[in-house]
Amino acid sequence: LLGLDAADRALATDVLTVSHTVEPAAKPSPFRGRIWVLVDESVYSASESFVLFCQQTGFATLVGRTTGGDGIGAMDPVYLQLPNSGILIQYTVPFGLNPDGSSNEEMGTTPDLVSPAEEPPLITALRAIREA
Repeated sequence: LLGLDAADRALATDVLTVSHTVEPAAKPSPFRGRIWVLVDESVYSASESFVLFCQQTGFATLVGRTTGGDGIGAMDPVYLQLPNSGILIQYTVPFGLNPDGSSNEEMGTTPDLVSPAEEPPLITALRAIREA
């Protein structure tokens, strides 16, 4: 976890490690093509979980810009009413880390193929598909 700051690690009092095993289906799919997923900062929460799966398993190639993050968690947000103001806030309980140890909520997920600033992710993907 190279991206995890040592001071932050020292503050962690409770750590939950979640691991999932994905195994091939008994009968392989007849689909033999490649899958491309377009991403940008609007990818957040549950959609972030999907793109993380795609990237970490090689299921699909991510194309576009860094995502919005906050997808490494399996719980619904917690709601809390502040005692003095009565304001209702929500927050995500688990603090998800990317494979390098950086905060997923802060850093999001960097796509496999980053679009240039002036180019829409779809154009980047179409160019990459042509070149593949």
